[in-house]
Amino acid sequence: MRAPISTKLLGFDFEVTWSACLILAIIVIQSAGDGSDVGRLLEGVVWCGVIFGSILVHELGHAVVGRFLGLKPVRIVLHGLGGLTQYQISPTPRQGIVAAVSGPLAGISLGVAAGILTLIVPDSMAETRQVLVLLFALNIFWSLFNLLPMLPLDGGFVVLHGIALARGPAPAVQWTRRISIATGVLVGLLGLLVQMPFVFILAAFVVVQNFRR
Repeated sequence: MRAPISTKLLGFDFEVTWSACLILAIIVIQSAGDGSDVGRLLEGVVWCGVIFGSILVHELGHAVVGRFLGLKPVRIVLHGLGGLTQYQISPTPRQGIVAAVSGPLAGISLGVAAGILTLIVPDSMAETRQVLVLLFALNIFWSLFNLLPMLPLDGGFVVLHGIALARGPAPAVQWTRRISIATGVLVGLLGLLVQMPFVFILAAFVVVQNFRR
């Protein structure tokens, strides 16, 4: 099925899947309630813009650094669970580590920039400040979460390439899966304790995917 949005962005093929559009639509609908409150509807649209833009910056971090490393990134895909950057050339372990951390670093950079602007924006621009605070919180949280040692998160690929660099690819895959499962169980339990169902669901997805592999 053809993606509803397909274009070029900084020389990369860029696609937004139906699942991503569905998630964004759900966010807007939930925010809007019965549709009578225009302010809540606009708040949902802003949420979608912040989420969409943050994921895009993250994936552009991977793609731009991948291009610099000679990995020939060919496509950026935004889907229901986040994003994906695809390369023509498989990275070496060292390249893989650099490419993996580039996405979270791009997100952290965006978050820090938003945090600095929050301190500069005058009190009269309260709505702009709220958006900046949202950008800061989302990008710092998600970037740090993404660095946890769990496949298919970026931190899992850092562990995978790090072990491959030290001991070779075969033990790297086995040990990274074990580490991912153990970390996923701990993160899932923590998500339940702090009443963050999204964290629990994502951790459960990580555990199931690594068991299946």
